[in-house]
Amino acid sequence: MLLLSPLVFVALAGGIWTLQRSGPATLSLPGSAYVNHFKFSPDGKRLVVFADQGKPWTEQGHVFELENRTEICKLAMPKLQGSTSRMYSYHSPPSWSPDGTRIVAGYNDDTFGNTPIPLLKPRRSGAKTRRNMIGKFAMWNAEAGTLLGTHFYAPVNENSRGGVRYSDDGKRLFGYGSPPSFFDPTTGRRTERLWSQIPVSRHAAFNEKSGLLALTDEYARQFQVVDTRAKRVVWSPPISGVNNLDWDGDILAISSREISKGGKGWGTSHLVLWDSRNHKTVASQTISPPNVIGEVLFRGDGQTLLYTTFSLSTASSLVLWNYRENRILWNYKAKSNLRNAQWSPDKNWISVGAGATTDAPEQVLVFAHSGTLGQQIKASGDAHSWSPDSQRLAVLQREDNKDWQIGIVDVVAK
Repeated sequence: MLLLSPLVFVALAGGIWTLQRSGPATLSLPGSAYVNHFKFSPDGKRLVVFADQGKPWTEQGHVFELENRTEICKLAMPKLQGSTSRMYSYHSPPSWSPDGTRIVAGYNDDTFGNTPIPLLKPRRSGAKTRRNMIGKFAMWNAEAGTLLGTHFYAPVNENSRGGVRYSDDGKRLFGYGSPPSFFDPTTGRRTERLWSQIPVSRHAAFNEKSGLLALTDEYARQFQVVDTRAKRVVWSPPISGVNNLDWDGDILAISSREISKGGKGWGTSHLVLWDSRNHKTVASQTISPPNVIGEVLFRGDGQTLLYTTFSLSTASSLVLWNYRENRILWNYKAKSNLRNAQWSPDKNWISVGAGATTDAPEQVLVFAHSGTLGQQIKASGDAHSWSPDSQRLAVLQREDNKDWQIGIVDVVAK
């Protein structure tokens, strides 16, 4: 039986704090068609931003100094090698080196190889395969913006897509794209491809301590947990439709949704917590249509997990669950979709983007971990980023189709 805490009503009532609506400091990005990613530096003094430049649809990276709100440099972007007719590039979220001297980001510029990759369904043309994608990543000097190198994510005969970040100690890069891999942070050379029986993955979560890798195939129809060190499959349950994976120590969270009968719409949604030590289920939840479990994020305290639910009617919820006691601590219900939920680095705050309603514009909502709604920050979209000290939020903003801006907002309670 799932228990409900009285705090569910506190969250729904909106809490007792004064809402902070004061105007934030802003960074302006004139000429940008859209802002895709932004992230604080490890010391919290700079912000790297990737923004679309409009047609041709290529991205430009910028580094800003926050105290004076000035641009330090533009990143020298890689020369596109793919389809010149589309002039397309897309970068994954950037990652700072721990010392703040370098920035790395994976990217796709529409480059393809010649290896045939099977399609789930034949195309209208009758084709049953496609050419392999070639993922890439780039490194920059964070102070000067100099491009230090561009690298293939994998050999050109492998199907790959970028997505890299620095390890906590900065001694290697973890490639969370496909296939999951490790790279040398200086040379960009792939040092290890993590073993699995799934050649092309869509979702993956790696537990660096245990060496366990949870992943799905390209179409999220097959799911496995593999021991990358022993090179063997340790768990392969009949779970399909996986849409989120997250590790907390030895516990793996898997959210999935079934396909409804006839293949149209969503079926039952599941959230399973699996203990990799004894291969047993710790806790689980099942949600019936039209509601679906979306994002899942552990707090890291060994007992609580944050997740979102949504439906086609746009109603959604933000839920904090004590999975050890199988008890809902609080449940914030919204009239719009809630997206991009995040824990602050110190795990004391929760932020989430909320879509516009007839009563309110798009916002980023900030909650204390107790469930109290503390701030409602006007935003344009759900993109936002926490400072390393958990005292500020960077939020995407735009007024009346004017230039895109990033607001830097202090997170405080009154």
